[in-house]
Amino acid sequence: MNVVEDVDSWRAQEREDIIRKYEQGHQAGLPEDKGPVLIGMFEHMDPFGIVHETELPPLTAREAKRIRRETRRNSKWLEMLGEWETYKNSEKLMKEKGKRSSEHIHQIDRDVSRTLQNHVFFRHRYGAR
Repeated sequence: MNVVEDVDSWRAQEREDIIRKYEQGHQAGLPEDKGPVLIGMFEHMDPFGIVHETELPPLTAREAKRIRRETRRNSKWLEMLGEWETYKNSEKLMKEKGKRSSEHIHQIDRDVSRTLQNHVFFRHRYGAR
């Protein structure tokens, strides 16, 4: 095996390891977790899931409207998840293909933990608790 084949083999194995860890969820990355979720943390969380040090100002009417729209979208996703067998192979959902074919999964894995450190979903590596 030459050096290029060794690197390709190593990158393919690394890709599979990263995908496996995300599929396992936060427990796969426990040593790198940011710590327990604090009581009252959600009082300091903005609509995008970013946790702030101080309490946030009240919502404007425009922000409240956007949150209502997002809540409706979330309800639609929950309904779809309840009927997952119907939706899982639809053209809009190409998650599996994307996970297996992304050339950049290694960089995405590194960037998520560096970029979104205060986002509630990424407080624990490889997913939320």
